[in-house]
Amino acid sequence: MFRRLQAAKHAAARDLLRDPATLERGLDAGYRMRPHLKVISDALVGLERGEYDRLLVIIPAQVGKSTTVAEWFPFW
Repeated sequence: MFRRLQAAKHAAARDLLRDPATLERGLDAGYRMRPHLKVISDALVGLERGEYDRLLVIIPAQVGKSTTVAEWFPFW
């Protein structure tokens, strides 16, 4: 039973590290995953993987852009 619990905890931790938005959702209880933030997060993953060397995120203010890009992406 202990081994199964440890395996489940390890799988959950691995899932949190999938992308910045998933990490934020797992660690911040007040965070709501919105479709535009998932798109930004997926683009950040592509940036980290080297699929492209620059990313410009232009969306209105107060929608979670800075928190996702400037706080959670570096932490991730």
